[in-house]
Amino acid sequence: MTKFIALVSERQEVGKTLLAVNLAYAIQKRGRKVLLLDGSGEGHLFSHLGAEGLNKPMQEHLKNGKIENAITAHHSGLGIISLGKEEKMISELFEHLDGRADYVLVEAGNKPSAELLSHCQECFLLFDKQVNEGKLNAKIELIEQAGCTILGLVGNKLQEKMTKQFAYPIISQIPFDSQIFSALEWHMPAVQVHPGAAFSREVEKLAYLLTGER
Repeated sequence: MTKFIALVSERQEVGKTLLAVNLAYAIQKRGRKVLLLDGSGEGHLFSHLGAEGLNKPMQEHLKNGKIENAITAHHSGLGIISLGKEEKMISELFEHLDGRADYVLVEAGNKPSAELLSHCQECFLLFDKQVNEGKLNAKIELIEQAGCTILGLVGNKLQEKMTKQFAYPIISQIPFDSQIFSALEWHMPAVQVHPGAAFSREVEKLAYLLTGER
């Protein structure tokens, strides 16, 4: 059975795409098959990995039962697929993806629909140093109402440790790390390019949390 895990953020520009790509690679390193799903339809996963022109519409492939033809293969080994603007096909897409990977990481966008979240068993909720507690709590309520389990809060691009308490525990505090910029330029996961970087070490901890494997 495939585990669908959403990455949701308190607001825009907190690094969901960056974390999704690197967490997917860190899980893949542990011998698991991983797919990345662009659940927002904005194409950020494709641009992050330098595959902007390879974003394939999945509606036709769903109709003919060839969903594998809608998956873009990246040279890091990761597969990417986009929901596009076909929200009415969420249920059908998840049904077709179930069993095709051990994990599907869903980059859920800043304003995920309740239906998208309802098809994910678990999620990480991201924030950064400019966190707005009111918006964070509103997103928590949306996720809970959708029946998706919040594994914990993840602070990203932090300049210093966050000590504030929230409704859910902070399970990871990922520091701002300038080493990721070269990986971004090369359209590669930073965990692959800079495995010893502070950013990469924190991502590896999240992969361990999910898989139980170091």
